Amino acid sequence: MTGTVEPDWHAIATFESNLIEQYADRGAVRSEHVVAFDPPFRFHAWLGTTSDAERDLLSADPGLYRVAQRLAAAAGLEGLLSSVIVESQETVDRDYAASWSYRLR
Repeated sequence: MTGTVEPDWHAIATFESNLIEQYADRGAVRSEHVVAFDPPFRFHAWLGTTSDAERDLLSADPGLYRVAQRLAAAAGLEGLLSSVIVESQETVDRDYAASWSYRLR
């Protein structure tokens, strides 16, 4: 039996950490991800803020996806980032029973 093929979890964690750091001054406090089930393991990044107002400002940044792509490439994930969605804890608490897992579905 050959080894299991899976996403590069370390690279994804590095990307998420760098994404939060990049946007911390604009309200980013967390990052989540949804990864495809099979290679090449494309993924969607979710950047979390505390408030809806922070979410709205950050999601309106026209360079957000471009910067995230650069950070993904720097982490070894070039070409794998499908999208960046910005969501707030305020919305998750209000509309998704405070569950990020529920929100990410």
